[in-house]
Amino acid sequence: MNKRMHGKRVLVTGAGTGIGRGVALEFAAEGAHVALHYSHSDTGAKEAVTTIRETGGTAEVFRADFSKAEDVGRLADEAIGFLGGLDVLVNNAGITTNAPFEEITTEQFDLLFRVNVRAAMFLAQRCLPALIESKPSSIVNVSSVNAFHGLLEHSIYAGTKGAIVAYTR
Repeated sequence: MNKRMHGKRVLVTGAGTGIGRGVALEFAAEGAHVALHYSHSDTGAKEAVTTIRETGGTAEVFRADFSKAEDVGRLADEAIGFLGGLDVLVNNAGITTNAPFEEITTEQFDLLFRVNVRAAMFLAQRCLPALIESKPSSIVNVSSVNAFHGLLEHSIYAGTKGAIVAYTR
């Protein structure tokens, strides 16, 4: 049992699909106990938890709507409580909207910045005491190539990903 993450406690946001789901499964395969966050559909996260448990791992799903500040704090508290502490936070969750620049609404702008930037920042802040207690610990903020180059109809998304790169530095 020479798994690199044996016994580490990990929270992965946006773990119901895609990159986040893959990251959660890989941490578990390396021996970590994993809290998987999802926001709308629990199908992928629950399937990942089943897979992790079938191989003897420890995992649970947690729902939080990152457009709501109170959900961010609740997620941190519930995940840390389940895991008994925290060694790694993977801020992966994010949303996008495609719209021509001249048609972007303030509602679209605000939603993307609440979910992609505010939630990640304040989740990290809420998790910080547990992370400090468990040194060594890590925060992984997932961004996008859109932070560095433009793509038509993705200006808000690119702005959020650029903000993540900036505050991570």
